[in-house]
Amino acid sequence: MTAHYNSQFGPIQELLASNANLQLVQADLSRESAVVAMFESLVTTPHGPVQVVIVNHAISRSFEVPIARLTLDQWNTTITTNLTSSFLVCREYLRHLEIVASDIKEKATIVLIGSTAGKYGEANNGDYAATKSGQ
Repeated sequence: MTAHYNSQFGPIQELLASNANLQLVQADLSRESAVVAMFESLVTTPHGPVQVVIVNHAISRSFEVPIARLTLDQWNTTITTNLTSSFLVCREYLRHLEIVASDIKEKATIVLIGSTAGKYGEANNGDYAATKSGQ
């Protein structure tokens, strides 16, 4: 089993402590080259190729910003972090599936974790809701 983190290792320390076989990978999923490198590094590990990907990362501001006050930089950061990065992870995973054995392909799975914000919206957090709707 592999767990990913970007910049905060702390949240997965407990998981690591309870699972000796856990492998950790660090990557900035908003950077295409980092996602490619991450999957390349996972092919050569004893754990073998990735069979299941759970896309569960996202950012959301802790303060409310109405769309009328949202800057383009805030919008782009949320879109890139939440949506573009999910695309990059899924795309790279599917590229690696093209070259693996059929028994691995049979068990291949992508799980995208959404949010009620994607279905119902979320006041003053429209960028986050847009990314969750896009998944």
